[in-house]
Parts: sequence; structure tokens; C-alpha cells
Amino acid sequence: MKRFRSFCGLAGLAIACSLASVDATAQAVAQSVKYTGLVYTDVSLGGERYHNAQVRITFVGSTGDVQDFTTPDGSVSGQQIFKGHAAVSIKSGRREVTAKFFPNQVSVSADLTNGGVGFGAYLGPGQTNYVPAYPLAFDSGTVNFNLGSLTLRGSGDYSGHAWSCITFPVTPYNGGNGHCADPSSSPLKTDKGDFVIRQPYNAFNPDGTLYDDYDGSINIGIFTVVVGATPDP
Repeated sequence: MKRFRSFCGLAGLAIACSLASVDATAQAVAQSVKYTGLVYTDVSLGGERYHNAQVRITFVGSTGDVQDFTTPDGSVSGQQIFKGHAAVSIKSGRREVTAKFFPNQVSVSADLTNGGVGFGAYLGPGQTNYVPAYPLAFDSGTVNFNLGSLTLRGSGDYSGHAWSCITFPVTPYNGGNGHCADPSSSPLKTDKGDFVIRQPYNAFNPDGTLYDDYDGSINIGIFTVVVGATPDP
């Protein structure tokens, strides 16, 4: 079984990836692109908690800013986009709120080796620690089934297990400790206050660790790519 380890390697190796430069042809045909992740889960925004809320994270950028990468050891390749604007929308009962993430926190990545796609973030002091499966990423499901055609440069719709796990991967084989860290100590900054997203729906091994890097999360979500989208998130 393939192991979806991270978008661009482990332990914050994103900045060490070998990024392919975007050629002039790609720049000439660059279009606006909107990435959307949808899931029902537990979140908090500005200190207010929402249980089993509809959470929609969006990122709007340009296909010309999508970069190909390969990790230094050659074990993982995929695509990333860092330049763009990200936002989150939360619906819970009659309550609805939308917030914009501060710049340089949220990116979009696709691991085309192990099978995974979604939103990663820079956390910690100085926002230097890159985590690939937080605030929201997807694997298994149609993400893996359509891995051969998955791209951040073309429109597509995918479903899979939803992860909001700062310490992903969780499988010890891939360097994990079997658990997701408490995200409350690493909130993402928005214009409506601190944002925290949790992963409450999980499958566990008899020893209490998460089952594995694919089926450890039993929540299901949707990830879409729309090329030619409107510029606002």
C-alpha cells in the first residue's frame, strides 16, 4: 500500500523541495483557479466553538503559480501553490461566518506519489513549520482512484478521508506517533480571530493509536479545483 506521507516530504521539508520553474508557455495560458475543501467537523473561530459545522476552506490563485516539486531524496513528487488568498466559511444551524486568513499561512498541495491533496499551513514561531495535512487535506477515496489525472492546474472533483492533523503522518512506519497533536496551540490567524479545526471522527487500533494514514480519519470530505474561477475566495 502506498503511504500518503506529506506534500513535499516530512518534517517541514517543503522549503527544501526542488521546485521546477514555470515555463513561458504555462505563464501565457495561466488562469484564475479556485480550490475548495468541504467537510463537516468541529472548529472554533475567534474563541467561538462550532460543533459538526459545515466548514468550507477556499484558496484562489493562478495556475501560473502552481509549481512542480520533488523532495531532495526523490521519494515524493507533486504540485504546490503558495501565492493566493485563502478564506474559511462556517455554517452551524442559523449561524454563518466567513473569515479571511492572513497572508502566507495557507497553501495548496498535491502529493502525486502517495495520493493526497488539500490545504497545508505554516505554523509555529515565525510560521516556519510546514504541515501538509492541516487545516484540511484528503486522501484515499477518489483522490487515490484518480491519482493519475489529479492536478492543481486543471478542474476536478475529488472525495476522500478528511484530515486536520498537525502531526501527519501518524503511522510509525512513516515517522508518526499514532496521534494528531492538539491544534489549539497553533491557531491560524484570520480577520475574525484565531481559527482552529479539529479531527473528531477517527478509527483506532487496539492500543489507541490512529489506524493508519488513510483510514485513521473516518470523516469524508470533498475537494474541488475550478479553473477560470472568480478572483475572490
